[in-house]
Amino acid sequence: MCGETLQLLDADRRVLKYLFSEAQLLGKQRNDIVHSSWAVALLAQGEDKIPVGIKEKLHRNKEGVATKRDILKSEEIISLVERTKECSDLFSQLLSCVSFGDSIDGSFTYENNKWKRKQRPVQIIDV
Repeated sequence: MCGETLQLLDADRRVLKYLFSEAQLLGKQRNDIVHSSWAVALLAQGEDKIPVGIKEKLHRNKEGVATKRDILKSEEIISLVERTKECSDLFSQLLSCVSFGDSIDGSFTYENNKWKRKQRPVQIIDV
């Protein structure tokens, strides 16, 4: 939609490429989590036992059907939730840019190897 409705600069394309790549990756990870079978277990780490989720999913490979098994710690799930919230915030900003004709590149900043919403001062309008 952005390519059809706006004239994009190369800087705008970099922002969009990141946003859509991140959304696609998060969607793939979400589907992998949601469509797996789950069990909860205690993982021994030294003398400590850490609760983890074990997920199992059938998938196709060259030999036919195989099982993909992963262990997810709560920190990993929390990290995915945070990334999803950040991505949602960036898409809200993108929608604002498209709706109001704001500059895409001017609305985002690149910090610590990822794009973020550029903070702008709030303008009070007297009505």
